[in-house]
Amino acid sequence: MVQIFHTSTQEQSKKFFKEQRRNYYITPTSYLEMIKAFQQLLKDKRNEIMTLKDKYANGYDTLIRTEENVNVMKQELIDLQPMLVTKQKEVSEQKVIVQEKTEAAMVVEASVSKEEAIASEASEKANAIKSDCEQELAKAIPALKRAQEALKTISKGDIAA
Repeated sequence: MVQIFHTSTQEQSKKFFKEQRRNYYITPTSYLEMIKAFQQLLKDKRNEIMTLKDKYANGYDTLIRTEENVNVMKQELIDLQPMLVTKQKEVSEQKVIVQEKTEAAMVVEASVSKEEAIASEASEKANAIKSDCEQELAKAIPALKRAQEALKTISKGDIAA
């Protein structure tokens, strides 16, 4: 591996000489700096990979918990299915009862409407009779007052004779 690195370094050195027109020498200090830079890069990449690994692990755990919750909910739905069927039957029976009562109420309503029409007609007739009676009474009241006034003017002698 040192040979590969050394060959790569030699190629890089030649390239640097072509571009800059100066030689590049690898000194022990520059070699140690390069190793430190490589160690820092390795540390950064390990941290990045560990962060991604943690994210994937958390996501996986979340998926597992969600799957367990879904299975629990499925079981609850299966357990509640007989109750649902029972409630549906009860609702159907109640609908029939409500429908029958609604029909009976409509019959009673029709009967009441007929009776109301008859009562309204009788009320109108009674009001007409009342109106006629009030008119006749209005005509009779002045005659009654005159008769009362005439009664006051009658003396004992008028009755005895």
